[in-house]
Amino acid sequence: MSLHHIVINNIKRNFKKYVMYFFSLTFSVFTIYSFFALMENDSVALKFSEDTRYKSMLIGFAIVIVVFVFFFLLSSNNNFIRARKKEISTFALFGMSNQRIWKMLFFETMLVGIAGVIIGIAAGIFFSKMTAMILLSMTMADFKGDIEFSISAKAIFTTAVIFFSVFCVMGLSGLRVINKFELVELFKANKTSEGKVKGSVISMIISLLLIIGGYFLAIQHNPDTVLIASIPILCLVIGGTYLFFRGGLPKVMQMLKRNRKKYYVGSTLIASAAFSHRIKSIAGAMATIAVLSAVSTTIIATGYTLYNSIEANTYMNIGYDMFYYSGNLQLIDGVHALFSKYDIDIQSEYQTGRFTCKPVIVSVTMPNDIYQISGRDNYLRIYSQSEYNQLISVSRTHYEPVTINDNEMMLVVSSYMLERLNVIGIKASFNEQDMQITSTSDAGFLSFGAMNTAVISDNDFDKLLSSGEISSVDSGGTPYDRAYVFKYENPLRN
Repeated sequence: MSLHHIVINNIKRNFKKYVMYFFSLTFSVFTIYSFFALMENDSVALKFSEDTRYKSMLIGFAIVIVVFVFFFLLSSNNNFIRARKKEISTFALFGMSNQRIWKMLFFETMLVGIAGVIIGIAAGIFFSKMTAMILLSMTMADFKGDIEFSISAKAIFTTAVIFFSVFCVMGLSGLRVINKFELVELFKANKTSEGKVKGSVISMIISLLLIIGGYFLAIQHNPDTVLIASIPILCLVIGGTYLFFRGGLPKVMQMLKRNRKKYYVGSTLIASAAFSHRIKSIAGAMATIAVLSAVSTTIIATGYTLYNSIEANTYMNIGYDMFYYSGNLQLIDGVHALFSKYDIDIQSEYQTGRFTCKPVIVSVTMPNDIYQISGRDNYLRIYSQSEYNQLISVSRTHYEPVTINDNEMMLVVSSYMLERLNVIGIKASFNEQDMQITSTSDAGFLSFGAMNTAVISDNDFDKLLSSGEISSVDSGGTPYDRAYVFKYENPLRN
């Protein structure tokens, strides 16, 4: 009988065992292709050009999933070969060489693997648009536009290369297992002790330190920190877990055996003896399970963290449940009518004029740049203290009301610029008076189209408005549209 007939007969004979392996492989291929195809999508690539965090996030997820799949498939293949040791020994008994047995198992793996890769990629292509829409809705709160159906040749090639590389590693692993045992050992493999493993206190301590370090990084409150540290977290937890099961767990068993009162009890003694009999296999299996659990938990936790941070990040950028600009004063009646039509209760609302000014402020030196806050070409959005406090009271943010003295100014810039600008003590010069910047804020949602915003006392605002240094019209004399802001019930559901 030729080798390919033996391979096909083996797959038919072990069909039930191969079914679960095949479906898990197909799903793994589908998932990895979906991530690579998403990164190659033109609509998503446009978003990447605006904010590289999304691409870094998807690349991180792809790496995590590849690690997950590698450990899963390698472990499944090794366990599958060990479960067939008697079958392998039978082939050897009838004169089949180890090299030919390895070829047989390798061809089985490749045949099932190629079928899984083809079906997985086909499913990924078919569901690519739906998968992209789901992932983008969970991770990109500000994504706008339509996702086009596309077939990425690069994603197909990358996915195929990754899995064929894994299959080659699996084949070499199978060759190691086959060459490791003699014929007699294969027949009695289930009854042979794996020998004593002493373990090490040093390994146990190092493993615990690695696990504690990984979980310490994982419990940080800042989602961006957790996202950036996701790969180090995985490395620490996986390395620590594997080291604990391979080096620390046997030492724990030795410590338990020293407690004779508890050790020499029927069930405890039998369980400990069985564990010691298969300590390497059990430790390896538990380590693999722990590794896969760590990877999957990290994926779920990262997705959950990102999803739950969307609301906070959205309000940090937008501030309000709803806002719009308009110069049509009657439009507000139509807005109220819509709220009433859908039985949505408005908790608070406010409208404000969009005023600008151009005080002279000395340019600020930044790392590798000089930044001009205000001057001939740059204007500031400006509010009085009471107007600012009223606006933040309608917002869903953490900002508190402020008190600003006469001849003082609070400068509002984006959080990105706030970390780089040192403006406290700098003067803002108007025609008839100078003001000193005494405080800063990153409430950038109040800019309503401007680059930066200033807040001054009510008295100073009235003086500058009456003198014409604060303007409510553009350079052509057209009045600026007013800004309308709203807070209403259940904004994420309505």
